[in-house]
Amino acid sequence: DAKAAEEDDANNKEKTKEEKDDAANDDDKAATTNNKNEEEEKDQETYTNYVSSYCLSYVRTYFNDHLDDMWFRNRYSPLERRRLAQFDRDRRAAEAGFIMMEAAASLEGGKDGDGEGSKDDDNDNDSSKKNNKNDDGQKKNGDDAEVDAEDRPCGFILSARLSGGIKPGMTLSSSPSSSDAAGAGAGGGGGGTVGMDSALPSSRDADGSSPSRPGGGGKKDTAYHSPSIPKSHVHGAVASNRIIEVLDVPCHVTDAQLVAAMAEHADGSNAGSTGKGSGGGGVLTVFSTTVGDFHPSAASTGSSSVGTYKDLKRRGDGGGSGEDFLDRTCFVVMESEAARKNLLDNLRKANVDAHRHRHRDSGRASSPYLDLDVDCTDPYGRYEIDADGRGGGPANADEFGPDDQDNPGKLPIRRTTVVVSTASLLSDQPVSVLSAAVSSSQRIGKDGVHAVTIARALDVAAAVPRGTRLDDLLELLFPAGTGALDSAATNPSQQREAEDILDVTIAYLRRVHLFSFYNGCTSADGLGNVLAGKHPAGTIYLRLSGADEILRKASEEAEGPPEDIQDMEGTPADETAEGDAAESSQAAKDLLVKRLDESVSRALEEVTSSVIAASSDDCPVDEKTNAVAKEIEAAEEAVTPTWIDNHSLIDSDGKARCSFHFCRKLFKDRKFLEKHLVKKHSEHLRAEQAKCHDAHMMKYWDAEEERPVPPLLIDCGTRFGLVPSAVHGSDRPMADDPEPQLWAKEEERREKIEEEQRKQRERRAAAAGDDGMNGGMGAGMKRPRDFVDPDEMVDEKVELSFDAVDVPVPKPKKKKKKKRSLL
Repeated sequence: DAKAAEEDDANNKEKTKEEKDDAANDDDKAATTNNKNEEEEKDQETYTNYVSSYCLSYVRTYFNDHLDDMWFRNRYSPLERRRLAQFDRDRRAAEAGFIMMEAAASLEGGKDGDGEGSKDDDNDNDSSKKNNKNDDGQKKNGDDAEVDAEDRPCGFILSARLSGGIKPGMTLSSSPSSSDAAGAGAGGGGGGTVGMDSALPSSRDADGSSPSRPGGGGKKDTAYHSPSIPKSHVHGAVASNRIIEVLDVPCHVTDAQLVAAMAEHADGSNAGSTGKGSGGGGVLTVFSTTVGDFHPSAASTGSSSVGTYKDLKRRGDGGGSGEDFLDRTCFVVMESEAARKNLLDNLRKANVDAHRHRHRDSGRASSPYLDLDVDCTDPYGRYEIDADGRGGGPANADEFGPDDQDNPGKLPIRRTTVVVSTASLLSDQPVSVLSAAVSSSQRIGKDGVHAVTIARALDVAAAVPRGTRLDDLLELLFPAGTGALDSAATNPSQQREAEDILDVTIAYLRRVHLFSFYNGCTSADGLGNVLAGKHPAGTIYLRLSGADEILRKASEEAEGPPEDIQDMEGTPADETAEGDAAESSQAAKDLLVKRLDESVSRALEEVTSSVIAASSDDCPVDEKTNAVAKEIEAAEEAVTPTWIDNHSLIDSDGKARCSFHFCRKLFKDRKFLEKHLVKKHSEHLRAEQAKCHDAHMMKYWDAEEERPVPPLLIDCGTRFGLVPSAVHGSDRPMADDPEPQLWAKEEERREKIEEEQRKQRERRAAAAGDDGMNGGMGAGMKRPRDFVDPDEMVDEKVELSFDAVDVPVPKPKKKKKKKRSLL
């Protein structure tokens, strides 16, 4: 017993020792794991800090690079935002007044300068009606078939009508409703094969833009153009052919520099014009497209839709255009059509002279695009020429000559070339045809009421002057009021007048407020986006002719075959296919109507809130922005006299001298020196004034969650390469690592492939089992003796016999005697 007890004690001691060893090993493993986790967390934190610091440096560098760009200042400077909003207000007021003049001139039967509604429109409408009658071979029974001269609507209303749009492949004779087609011809809204089956509001490109006109700097040719455009929907400057389109304008070129370059090619008789960006030469104003408005979402990290920086930087249409994603398109408005023609003629001559020595450019005189050289030298004087702020030059300026281009005391010249299009915007106006569901006559009254409500709210929010608002226009054109909109659904006689009210309202919304009613119910940021086709308001949408007849036939097809056919046993395959097509057509129609109703409801809510928060006439922006803008404006005014004092040298005899080291001109008194400084050295004054904006711009830039910066390229190894990742975050900019997400997608793809292969093997095994049950050769069965496998490799032996082959023996060659040499 004592020996057994000793053995038990020894065993217990061994077990205890083993347990202690195991516990120690577990503790070591846990410690190792904890240390490893701590190291991983530390590495991850280090990487995160590195990425954050890199992104912060990236966004600040981008800020400094584009600080003086016009698009950047318009976006982040409160004062520039207020000036831009005021400029847009002035444009709306001018366009509304122009529409009132057109309508008044049309009612008087006269012809007003650049307006529509003239005798030319009446002649076009009459000829269109005659063509429609000849095509149909009979007299039209619609409202516009025969009317007395005194009862006929004025030319402005006729040229505003949107009814009667024709899809490709349709003609007026084959149209279900010939009366609607006749009305379209009279209204100038669809006298031919125009438009496309625009699925309203989804009738836009992948990037959210509407179909644009072709031939304009890589724009998509997705819209059809009508030979008879409803001219009342065209902006006044476009209708009067006073706009010049300038393509590929770099971001560092300002509107003032562009106007100054164009004024060099204009006649002197047109000089002296005023307006935004005016520099003479008959230029009134400039409208530009919006740039820097791409906002890659942080959730789309690693997505190909973001695009790399190189893709954005050198984006184009595949034809080598090389369009920069910060380049913009400018639309220069001239004071008259003659001024536009003279400028283009002079520019064409300059292009011919400049390329006269190039034989390959011999056709430049007839080219639709011309080159224009622009001087874009430092618009805000950021170079260190005024080193001490009192006109002194840099320290090493004396080492260079006055004409030396490398002289740091001389402003470096910077020039660029832009492309000027000679095409007329009126001839390239995009027109599209809506679907039948949206073009139904049952929607006229309701859409008219909504359109009028939206226009009234926008007039109030934009402070359109009284006397030129939509209510004044409708009162002028429709003295009986807008009651036809309420009774259009129940009273067919009021249908035509309700359509006219709706069409005039849509024209007013498009021209004054840049609002697209039939496609998204949104307003464009500027007229440049509309003219360039970057917003749905750039396209005029026509209602489909005979929409009610098309919907009626579709409804009958959706109801299915008669009852006696339904009771028959079985249904043919073609009838089933037709039924499915009818159901899909009905679903598409309901979706289009639903989307239009949703967009209209959303627009009504937005304009109602804008009216509630409508600012005063002298405050086109919100109160906070307006307050900061006033501070910046006061700072600019305070900087001007200080800057003039710092750059003035007054002699003892009262004469004043310019203190700039490269000028040093002497003037009679201080008054003349002030004029000289403001006129000849204005870029340095603008540089001082620009410093008043910098701090506020940086504040708005740092507070923005998604900045308009290109995505970063992150190296994700050899498998994925460089993948773009969006920079997001205000206080701490970050770029997410796309590699884990890409590997997760790759693993998901592999699992899907393996699952498909497994199912395929199971199907093959099941098929082999079925063959065995049907008498075929299944698994485990022996092959019959006469079985021949066509895929089995068989070695074939070929025996050759030469017994019966006669091989000719070659004749022996004769030996030739060698001639002995006599030497």
